[in-house]
Amino acid sequence: MLWSAHRTFLLLVVAALATLGLATPTTTAGAAPSEAPAEAVAAKKRAPKNLIKNPSAEQTLPSRFTGGQRGLKLWTVRAGKEIAANRYGDGGYPSYRDPGPGKKGGKFMFVGGDSKSSSAWQDIDLTPYAGLIKKKKARFDLSAYLGGYDVQKDWAKLTVVWKSPAGAKTGSARLGPVTPKQRKGRTGLLKRSKTGIIPKGTSQARVTLSARLYEGTFSDGYADLLKLTVRRK
Repeated sequence: MLWSAHRTFLLLVVAALATLGLATPTTTAGAAPSEAPAEAVAAKKRAPKNLIKNPSAEQTLPSRFTGGQRGLKLWTVRAGKEIAANRYGDGGYPSYRDPGPGKKGGKFMFVGGDSKSSSAWQDIDLTPYAGLIKKKKARFDLSAYLGGYDVQKDWAKLTVVWKSPAGAKTGSARLGPVTPKQRKGRTGLLKRSKTGIIPKGTSQARVTLSARLYEGTFSDGYADLLKLTVRRK
């Protein structure tokens, strides 16, 4: 009886302290502590890296185009047939209010430049993923915002060509072009994406952004937020 009364008294004291916010919370036996923070950190570590450099045209060179467009850093171009960078909202170019990535796209976007056919490319080393590629377990995710101006047919597209160590083509993936009909005749960019398995025997990839001019003096093929990642299948 004494122990029972003593136990009842202790329970009443603990309850009173809890009401006042002074009691120390206890963990139920066998219950695992919350792992949410650790899981968040692990998920961040597992997030695949974007293998495309300067994927949003934010790293630019001084302007050498008549329309105010700028050259691109970290991309290879052919003189006279260059993809360029241009600020959102300049002239008739898309603004943040138009369909597209909005402010996530940064200050600049890729534009087709002043040539009828233009391109920019970069080569990516995939040897860090050799083990996964050999087992056909290297999954790629490719995405980009692509678009154009009004009802004009100018377009941009993103292509990845997978290559062997000797440079032979092992496969490819392509996004775009986005047509005026798909844009519903509006100026802007639409997101496109594709996923798949990198072909066995691949050790490198060439990523090429291409644009085509059909109307006017500047190519209104637009692109932004280019992304290529590789992860385990």
